[in-house]
Amino acid sequence: MCVSDVRFLNSFRFFESSALMEENPYESPRTEDDPPVGKKSPVARRLVQGLVLLGILAVLVALLLPAVRSAREPARRAQCVNNLRQIALALHNYAAEHECLPPVYTVDADGNPLHSWRTLILPFIEHAPLYDMIDLSKPWDDPVNQLAFETYLSIYRCPSVVSPNNHANYLAVVAPFGCFLPTRPRELSDIPGEAHLALLVIEVDETHSVPWMKPIEPIEDWLRNLDTMSRRGLETSVRTPHPGGVQGVMLDGSVRHLTREELDELISKTSSGTSQLAHIDAAYSQSASH
Repeated sequence: MCVSDVRFLNSFRFFESSALMEENPYESPRTEDDPPVGKKSPVARRLVQGLVLLGILAVLVALLLPAVRSAREPARRAQCVNNLRQIALALHNYAAEHECLPPVYTVDADGNPLHSWRTLILPFIEHAPLYDMIDLSKPWDDPVNQLAFETYLSIYRCPSVVSPNNHANYLAVVAPFGCFLPTRPRELSDIPGEAHLALLVIEVDETHSVPWMKPIEPIEDWLRNLDTMSRRGLETSVRTPHPGGVQGVMLDGSVRHLTREELDELISKTSSGTSQLAHIDAAYSQSASH
């Protein structure tokens, strides 16, 4: 046998062995009557792989979403704290220039409400151009002031509250012994008690948010709702922008996360002038020491 014949024979044996390797040794021998074996096309294979990958991604998203939601709330609460501090600073700057805090709202010659305190402090929250375009002699919702009262101001909005763009959910605490009087300015020296116990501004939910220019502070209605829920045994946090209580800024600029009981105590103080706030004072002293 010549060399070429040997090479041909070896090639034949290689292809023969390759054909045998393609057969499944655990499968029954096929006959001519058996139907042809179907093979998956590359497109079908990629489709299956894509569906599997989508399923894995869906599971991962479902697992990560609770963690993302829980991480967002501290960030929103921190932004809310910053808003309240900026508002308190603006009120103090207003008082430094005018020697008093602004009234809750201005009135015309007939005593009709015109503009909110939030309008009056605009120059002190870096919105002097907006303040200059407002006609203070006409009501807040007069057509001449429409462009202003439709303006979105993030400083007056808690990030956790969903409300119309021109709304505010930070309200002034109006009370005989508080920091604000309805239609008259108030000197800081006339505010009784210590600054860290004088509640200046608090947050409310979307139901009680108001257009930021509107001369109204529906805090009493807000508190009545909290009282009703308390009697029903529900958690205060159900009706507050942040879980567990209400955020408020004090006259000294400190922001407190107030429980239902602490809020009642502070509101009682501003309404009656009582100084029995041992629980709140102790909590403040402890936080200040840290």
